[in-house]
Amino acid sequence: MNLLPIIVATTLAAYATAAQSAPNALFGNTLQINKPDGTIAKFYINEDHSYSATAGDGTPIAGTWSESSGELCFTQSKPAPRIAQCGPLITESVGDVWSMALPNGKSSTLRIIAGRP
Repeated sequence: MNLLPIIVATTLAAYATAAQSAPNALFGNTLQINKPDGTIAKFYINEDHSYSATAGDGTPIAGTWSESSGELCFTQSKPAPRIAQCGPLITESVGDVWSMALPNGKSSTLRIIAGRP
């Protein structure tokens, strides 16, 4: 079973979760996601409602974000458009590290890093 679509969707939902609760913490900073397979994805949220990212395999990702019904939703446009992925609210700040359970029973570690290295 190919878990990549599930992991990407869950990752975007986690990204959405962090951005909604503390968008100022993400503007100009990096959301780093350490995946269970050892790869690292980096996401960048912009104040103009766009985002860009580099997936763990190096694939560039881009799209837009919006708030809807108290959730933050991300719509990926690159590669190929996908439906919006939304996440519940949480509160994270620069320097915070937390874990997120994935549908496959594994977990990813997320952190907000100051700046955009």
